[in-house]
Amino acid sequence: MTTEWLTDLLNGIGLAISKREVVRLLTTDLEMFEQEDHAVLEAGLVSSPYLTVDDTGARHARRPGVTTQIGGERFCVFRTSRSKSRLNFLTLLRAGREDYVVNEATLDYLRRQPIEVP
Repeated sequence: MTTEWLTDLLNGIGLAISKREVVRLLTTDLEMFEQEDHAVLEAGLVSSPYLTVDDTGARHARRPGVTTQIGGERFCVFRTSRSKSRLNFLTLLRAGREDYVVNEATLDYLRRQPIEVP
């Protein structure tokens, strides 16, 4: 939803507010929301029996951007970035952690893959 549309909506229901004030409300003092968003992603990744992911691209200010949705049966988060690379996706899915786990399930999966070595 654009800020213009949101401003029109709020003015239409009787709230006298400028576009500048809408932008200020949407972009300042976001630390509490960022912490909650991060906690939702971490809890969802740990507790969900499955994950769904999807992404969509769009241009903003003549630059490409990608919004990635990560969710499960009880949570959903969105991340916007400039890259649609696999590395970016894995970084989003790791929720800021830099550790990687190679356990027996991972090794079993890798062993089942048909790998050709030149």
